[in-house]
Amino acid sequence: MATDIRQCKMCGKLFHSLGNPLCNDCNDEMDRRFVKVRDFIYAHPEAGIPEIVEKTGVPEKNILTFLREERLVLERVSGMLACERCSRPVAAGRFCEECKNELIKALKPSGQVERDRQVQPQQEAAKQPEKQPQSGRKSDRQGMIYSRYNRN
Repeated sequence: MATDIRQCKMCGKLFHSLGNPLCNDCNDEMDRRFVKVRDFIYAHPEAGIPEIVEKTGVPEKNILTFLREERLVLERVSGMLACERCSRPVAAGRFCEECKNELIKALKPSGQVERDRQVQPQQEAAKQPEKQPQSGRKSDRQGMIYSRYNRN
């Protein structure tokens, strides 16, 4: 994989990047901030974003980034994070559940939703053991019949 020389979005220094917008030092710092916020949320699940910022010292922008990336999920929905499509409040991620479902349906090729419904019963049937034909012959995956003893 080729590396690019980029400027770190956090500290501004140049570094070799494999796709990450942050240098190694800043990436490590973001990981430390994430762990600090995660541990605080585990200890105080009802805490809101302002309280988390105050108690941990982690900037609000970083906390919102963790929530958008779904690395963190708040117990209660705050008005600080909204669906990018309909602007309803969300606990984490970019979209509310309703918009996620609509986007999934819209992105699937036409007829794919109906095929998915048909495939599900077929997958359940495939999990059941295959019945052997009465003639003593076995059938392989392509539906061809062969005999254990004859090469017909």
